[in-house]
Amino acid sequence: MNAILNIDLEVAMNTKNEVTYQITIKILSNLFRKNLITKDEFDSFKHNMLEKYDPKISELMELSLDK
Repeated sequence: MNAILNIDLEVAMNTKNEVTYQITIKILSNLFRKNLITKDEFDSFKHNMLEKYDPKISELMELSLDK
């Protein structure tokens, strides 16, 4: 039973991190598009968010879009 609860908690945290990362990047993209932040600031902040939230699905999506 504990193993199931641990897996459910891990899935919930991963989902929360994915959603938080996606919302943050969307806001960041809007700021960049409106010229409120520079490309360097965008890249730096995005890098920090990747480290903080470790969004596995978002990283995979970006890799597939880069091709």
